[in-house]
Amino acid sequence: MEQGGRKLARMRLLLIIILCLNAAAQSPKQHTSNKQHTQPQVDKTANNQSVSDTSKTPETQFYTYNNQKEEGNETTKEIGDYLLAAFTGALVIVSLMQWGVLRKHEDWMRRNVAVVTEIAGAAKKNADAIVDSERAWVIASPAQNAPELGFIPPPTGQPEFDGVDTPNSFSISFKNTGKTPALLTDSAMVYRLFNRLEDIPTEPEYGTRGPLNGLPLVKGDSVGAFAFLQPNIILSYDVAQAVGRQEAFLCAYGIIAYQDVFYRSHETRFGYIYHFPLGGDPIPAGFRREKLPTAYNRAT
Repeated sequence: MEQGGRKLARMRLLLIIILCLNAAAQSPKQHTSNKQHTQPQVDKTANNQSVSDTSKTPETQFYTYNNQKEEGNETTKEIGDYLLAAFTGALVIVSLMQWGVLRKHEDWMRRNVAVVTEIAGAAKKNADAIVDSERAWVIASPAQNAPELGFIPPPTGQPEFDGVDTPNSFSISFKNTGKTPALLTDSAMVYRLFNRLEDIPTEPEYGTRGPLNGLPLVKGDSVGAFAFLQPNIILSYDVAQAVGRQEAFLCAYGIIAYQDVFYRSHETRFGYIYHFPLGGDPIPAGFRREKLPTAYNRAT
C-alpha cells in the first residue's frame, strides 16, 4: 500500500510539471505583420553633375521583411500537441495505476473481512462453550419407576390385593444438574392410555401449561410433579390385563421450560411408556423412553 501511494505521488508531480510546460508553450506572443514595406530608395546623382546618358535610369527599390517564420509557429504547435498527448497518456497511466491500487485494496479488504469474520466466529464459539459449561441443566426422571397398576377388581373371583382400587398416577422429578441456578417458568405433564402405539401423536400434545413464576432451582436441587391417568384414573380389570400383555399402553410425557442466569431460555421434554416384559424379555417392568418419537425426549 505504501509503494502504491508513492507511485501515485510521483505521477501527480509529473502531471503538474507537464501542465506547467504546456501552459508556457501556449502563452500568447506579440506578432508583427508578415510584411512591411520601406520607402523606395532612389539612387540619384549630385545636382551639378552632368549626365552622360540621356536615358532615365530606373529607380532601384529595396524591401525589408520583419516577420516570424511560419516554421516557428508550426514547431510551437507541434510541441503543444506533443505535450497534450503526453498529458493524456499520463492521465491514462495514472488511471490504470489507481485502478490497480483499488483492486489490490479491495482484495486486501476482502481477505481481512474473511479473517475478522473467522476470528469473531471462533471467539463466539469459545464464549458459547464457556457459557454452556456454566449454565443450568434441568433433567426429568420418574420419581417411581414401576408403580403398581390400580384397577377395579372383577365382579367374580378372588380379587388381587396389589393395586386394587388404587388411583394411577405418574410422578416426575426435575433436577438441576448444571453449575448455576435455573428459573422455572412453566410446565405441563400428561399420563394417558393408548390402545396402540400407532395412536401416539408424532408431536406431543401438552395442553395448557401451568405457570411456575420463575421458581428458582439451584444446583443439585429438585422439585416434583405428578399427573393422574386419563381418561380413567383407575383401570378396569380387563384393561389392566391388556396393559400387562402389551395390548394397551400407558404413556407419560411432559415439558418444563426455564431460564438460566445468562437470560437464555431452555426446555426439557420427557416421555415414557410403561413397559411390561413378556416371556423371556430381560428388561424389567417400568417406564422406558423407547418406542416414542424423538420429539418426546429432547432438551435445549
